[in-house]
Amino acid sequence: MRWGVARHAVRWKLLCLIIGCLLLTGVAWWLQRAMLPRVRPSFVVRQSPALSAHWRQPLMQAATAPPQQAQALYRQLTRLPARTAEEEYIVGYAHYQIGKLYAEQKRFRLAQQAFQRLAEQRLSIPALPIDPSFGTWSEQGAYQAAICAYQLDPRQGIQQMIRFMEDHPTSPLVIGAYKRILRWTNEQPPAAAQRAWQKAQAARAERLKETAACGPKALAYVLQHEFGVPTDWRRLMKECGTTLEGTSLWALAQAARKRGVSAVGLEVSRNGLLQQQPPFLVWNPLGHYVALIERDGKWQVYDPETNSLQPWLEQSLPEGWRGAILLLHPRPTLATHYSGGTKP
Repeated sequence: MRWGVARHAVRWKLLCLIIGCLLLTGVAWWLQRAMLPRVRPSFVVRQSPALSAHWRQPLMQAATAPPQQAQALYRQLTRLPARTAEEEYIVGYAHYQIGKLYAEQKRFRLAQQAFQRLAEQRLSIPALPIDPSFGTWSEQGAYQAAICAYQLDPRQGIQQMIRFMEDHPTSPLVIGAYKRILRWTNEQPPAAAQRAWQKAQAARAERLKETAACGPKALAYVLQHEFGVPTDWRRLMKECGTTLEGTSLWALAQAARKRGVSAVGLEVSRNGLLQQQPPFLVWNPLGHYVALIERDGKWQVYDPETNSLQPWLEQSLPEGWRGAILLLHPRPTLATHYSGGTKP
């Protein structure tokens, strides 16, 4: 939470949180029921209901109320039983506000405990779907717990924030965490913090590489699952000359042909895509590849970013959409699978 900014910014963040909570219901429902993951997520993902009125109303009122009235509203929130991630977060926030605005030191400890409970739930759902920079609930819990720890013991808070950076190197909150450490130490961060920051930067660069690998990943999936040709996407990356800007459709077509698969690239409209026969890769003008295959007569989409297979929704392509596809079909003369040296 960005409590170091002006009070108006805090109020807007609260309103965003409430809106995010409402959107979160639909997002979680979709993830749990509509998606068909090939790989189980490493963290627990649970559905989160919309914020009820007895939580929402005092929270909104406290954000705009005079200090004395806000204090009573925050105390009211801390007495409510928290049953969801949003509610646990609000309890921690309310305790923190009382501690910060009204100098009740014990409230920082209670806030820390609430945020720590949230972190231990290991929820990988985005805390604010409309703002990815807010991180996941697990990350928010650990981050806010470190801020509370600093209010109780600056040295302990700095150490806890460093541990947060070490445990969540790819979190969008790492930048804010390091900035806080710089502020807390008068621009003289401990060596451990500098090492954690360097590792986080390296992890971010690696993640950007993997994000750019969507083309090779999509092709590797189709080759293995549709044509029975085991393929390492990392090898495809090198072979196709993938950079942080991505992979060309031409390079992917060449890689497919080397493995005995016919590959034809086409620029298509929405209607043109719907007339094709899977499997094929789809390149979106935003710069992302997915694979479209057919299972039991129904189209399915493999998204390399989530490593999941989910039902194709025709409405996911808006009218006027244009992109490119790579049609993939077995060659009539295909005799052997690619094993590292087979030539087309």
